Amino acid sequence: MSENENENQSGIATEVVATETVTEVVADAGAEVVTEDVATETVTEVAFEAPSEFAADVSANPAEPGDPTAFAAGIPTGIPDGVPTEIPAEPKTRRRIKSRSLFVGALVLGVLGGAGTGYAVQSSRPPTPLPSLIAQHPAYAPVGVYAGVAPSPLPSSQDDLTLTDGDLTKLLMPTPSGASVGDSWDHEWIGLVDDAALCDDQKYCFTQDLIDGISALADTGWTTKSGYYEEIRILRFAPQYQTGSFLQGVSADGSPVTTPADLNATGVEYKDAYDANTDYAVATHGDLVVEFWVSSYTRTPNPSLINALMTQQMARL
Repeated sequence: MSENENENQSGIATEVVATETVTEVVADAGAEVVTEDVATETVTEVAFEAPSEFAADVSANPAEPGDPTAFAAGIPTGIPDGVPTEIPAEPKTRRRIKSRSLFVGALVLGVLGGAGTGYAVQSSRPPTPLPSLIAQHPAYAPVGVYAGVAPSPLPSSQDDLTLTDGDLTKLLMPTPSGASVGDSWDHEWIGLVDDAALCDDQKYCFTQDLIDGISALADTGWTTKSGYYEEIRILRFAPQYQTGSFLQGVSADGSPVTTPADLNATGVEYKDAYDANTDYAVATHGDLVVEFWVSSYTRTPNPSLINALMTQQMARL
């Protein structure tokens, strides 16, 4: 017969703690039983209440004290002298751990374990050096200027930047032999007001010169032996100004005139405010714009005249 079956029939639970001899005392049906370990520990056990039919059978046929068969069958064998018959019952409580607590504990252990493992892995690796704060310059072949050998500078007469940033009056071509200056500007600096005075809408021209960023103007003019009046004006613009855009409005002033193909230029033919037959052309070079006029009251200028003037002047730039 198994232990569970003994408990169901007799209602007695027995727990042995020590390895030495244990004395067990069984009380009447429904009483409490005390089991003592005489060696080291004392264990209190609670007997369950036996069924009524089993209690009646036991009362009719009591067993002898010390009968092992009766004890195995759950039959009380009597109470020895000096053993208390009633002992307060202390029911055992079972400790329960909620799944929420287990989850939180596992989560905390996982975080701590992961952090510890990561630290252990990183601490065993050599430190990674930081990148340089100075950017690496590109490497070029050790030839020419990259090897520290700079080319010899151009003379000022050939350095275009020196020429265009220099004295504009010296860039104007000289007065042809036999020509008369008269009341024209003769290799002189002029202001924005003087330049705007030649426009039909002087206010607009003056404002536009300021917006375009004109920084300097130089002008010269003469009357040739043939009676043609010729004039050249150089305008220096700010570096951000696109001088090529200056050419776009020229073609609207009159009939087109053919200009030298090797120049970035355009020209027209028209009658000016004084009713003079005039050829007008514009050429650009860097941040410079050069204007040309050839006019006559008595005849129409041949386009070759203004083309020759443009070719000589632009060659000086």
